[in-house]
Amino acid sequence: MLSDAVPPIAALAPERTFLISSCAKSISPALSVGMVSVPQGWASQLNVAIRTHHVYASMVNVEVLNAMMADRSVERIWAQSRARVATRIDMARRILGPFEISGHRDSWFAWLKLPDGWNSESFTTMARMQGIAVGGSTNFTIEGMAPDRNGVRLSLTGPGSDAAAHDYFQKLRELLDRGAQEGERIYA
Repeated sequence: MLSDAVPPIAALAPERTFLISSCAKSISPALSVGMVSVPQGWASQLNVAIRTHHVYASMVNVEVLNAMMADRSVERIWAQSRARVATRIDMARRILGPFEISGHRDSWFAWLKLPDGWNSESFTTMARMQGIAVGGSTNFTIEGMAPDRNGVRLSLTGPGSDAAAHDYFQKLRELLDRGAQEGERIYA
């Protein structure tokens, strides 16, 4: 969905790259259709593997996707999604103020770097106690490796409305303002 995306590896080395995608995140969770672009000569082998494992897309979903591509609904959905996440990343940066936020304006998530004293596990737990779902950096780290950041992943599209997103970011700000010491005291 990135407006300034670099070409995928499949465009640079199509003879040895499988490009796998899904509509569930980019269009709608209700449209669970996956797609694979394969190098020349691999389609029949992939079809055999898919049928062997009894993996089939719903034909209703395939037809819905075909209709949406034909009438360009997909492009309109992407434009609306880009506008929504741009609004939400701006909102997150405004509300969370002095705390470091990183994220692309076309991405469905952003990273909040936690201030000294917080670790991602305790912050995630405290946030969940407030009814806020965030993902700690350890959840996005390969087993056995140390996380490259102490932070949490913020959903920019999870809240159903801009008002709900505002409340989401406001609750995070209040938790950050209370500080790690109070959070750890409550958590302990």
